[in-house]
Amino acid sequence: MDFLWISDEMVFFSSLFGPYRENSRSYYRNCTAKIAVSLERPSEIFLPGKEVIHFGIALVPPNLLHKVRYSGTGAIVLLVDPSSSQFARIRANLSGGILHFDAEMFPDLKEKASQIIRGNVDYEIATEFTEDLIESLEDLPGFQTEILPIDPRIFEIVRYLKNLSDLPSEIDLLHLSKKVGLSPGRFRHLFYENIGISLKRFLMYLKIRRAADCFASGRNLVQASIMGGFADAAHFSRSFRLACGQKPSNILLSREWERPRILVKNPKETEEDINGIRHSLR
Repeated sequence: MDFLWISDEMVFFSSLFGPYRENSRSYYRNCTAKIAVSLERPSEIFLPGKEVIHFGIALVPPNLLHKVRYSGTGAIVLLVDPSSSQFARIRANLSGGILHFDAEMFPDLKEKASQIIRGNVDYEIATEFTEDLIESLEDLPGFQTEILPIDPRIFEIVRYLKNLSDLPSEIDLLHLSKKVGLSPGRFRHLFYENIGISLKRFLMYLKIRRAADCFASGRNLVQASIMGGFADAAHFSRSFRLACGQKPSNILLSREWERPRILVKNPKETEEDINGIRHSLR
C-alpha cells in the first residue's frame, strides 16, 4: 500500500511497488534535503561521472544532482522542508555531499520500516518513525548533532512566503530584502547559505507543495496545478520532474489502479508555538 503524507515539515512517501523502485530517467535536484530508506535490500544513488552509492539509508543535501534506483522491495522517502526543525537537526551534515549508511547499522528501524512499506502507517506512525530515524542518525559516530536553525531574518521571509494566499510568478528580491533590512545581494547569499537552495527554487518548492496539497484535497491535477501557481498542468509536471525526478502522476496517482493514501496535516501554529520558534532562533 502506497502512502503519502504532506505535513508542514516534510513529505513522507512509502511504497512497496511504487515508482521510487525505478531509476529516474534523468538526473534531478531536490528542493529539499532527502532521507532515503531502503533497509530490506541496498538501493543505489547515481551521481554524474558514473559514481554509484549503495545505501540502506542515505542523506541527500538539497540541490544535489543525482538519480536513484530503489531495490524494488520497498522504500521510504522523507523530503525534509529546508525551513523545518528536522532540517536544523541534520543541516550540519549536508555540506559534504551524500551521507550513506548500511542497513545493518539500523537494526531497530528495520521492523517498523517493513510495516510502513506494507501499509501499516498513518501520520502518527510516520512522525514516530521520522523521529526514531533522526535520533538513530544522531547516535552514529561522526554524525554532527549541532542544531543549526536558520537566521531569524530568513525565517521571517520563509514564513511570509508560506503564508501568501497567492504565490508570485516571480520573486521581488528588492521587496523581500527590504523587509528584513538587507541588501539584495546579501539577502540572496544569506538565503542560500541557510536554506541550501536559491530563493527561486524555494518558491518552486512552495508551489509544488501547494499543488500537492490541493490535489490531496480532492482537486484534479489540472485544478491543483493552477491553484498551486503554475500556468497549467504541463508547467507543474515539468517543475515536479526537475525537483523530484518523477512525473507528478507517478507520485500523486501511484499505480493506475490504486491511489495512494494521502494525508495532509498542516496544523495552525498557536502564538505560543511561534514564540517558541522565535526564541530558539535568538
